[in-house]
Amino acid sequence: MRDAPANTQRDRAFLCREAIAEMMGPIIIGAEIVQRYCELGDEAGIHYQLQNMAAYFRTAGAAYRDLAAVRNESLADESEGLK
Repeated sequence: MRDAPANTQRDRAFLCREAIAEMMGPIIIGAEIVQRYCELGDEAGIHYQLQNMAAYFRTAGAAYRDLAAVRNESLADESEGLK
């Protein structure tokens, strides 16, 4: 990941999106590995790889929750500015 820029909402949102994108690479590769394990009938390999992919999904989900929080903060700040 790149060096973190200043802690502004836009920069935080950028970092969240970047983290989500980084988690997708191993998931894509993992899906291909699962397909191969399915073809080979390797149930232990399928289980192991699915566990790994689930961990990446959880991490991406956490980053998305952070992104949503940043968006909500931004919307709250905008509505405060309208008052």
